[in-house]
Amino acid sequence: MDPSQPAARPKLVIRVLAGLQVGVTGGLLMLLWFAMHSMILGQRWYAVPNLLGSTFFGDHAFRAGAGWVTASGFALHVIASGCVGVLFGLTAPASAAISGLRTFLLGLLAGMLWYYVLFELFWKFVNPWVLLYSSHRTMVVAHLIYGAWLARWRGVAMAIQGEPRDETAPVETA
Repeated sequence: MDPSQPAARPKLVIRVLAGLQVGVTGGLLMLLWFAMHSMILGQRWYAVPNLLGSTFFGDHAFRAGAGWVTASGFALHVIASGCVGVLFGLTAPASAAISGLRTFLLGLLAGMLWYYVLFELFWKFVNPWVLLYSSHRTMVVAHLIYGAWLARWRGVAMAIQGEPRDETAPVETA
């Protein structure tokens, strides 16, 4: 092994790290969407994080301002988004033969599958208030944003591995 070359990382580690990165950043994009949408509707920017925080704080979350309830809702969402990203990174095909459009559609499918698991299975048992007080259209859009962001995982994996990205557009210098 050449000491001047970085050690090769196992493919499993690269897939996990890439999935974690796109999952967490996609979750942050979802939170940004929630905040913007809440403010457009005239609500507080932390309405959705507080709703998620009601999982831990109960009905106190509906009377609380931005604080520990909001932070716990953020944390719950970011951790869950990261876990879904890791699952996506482990299960998505890594072949370069898969087109960008197929990867994009697979990401959208993963985002909608996550929405279905959350709203048809998870929240019914863990925190029914999320079902009652969330706008399902807003949640669908957020999960589509997340799914579109997941499609970036292969490029992130290549960057982590240190491979040059295949850029189709020529770079012009001025």
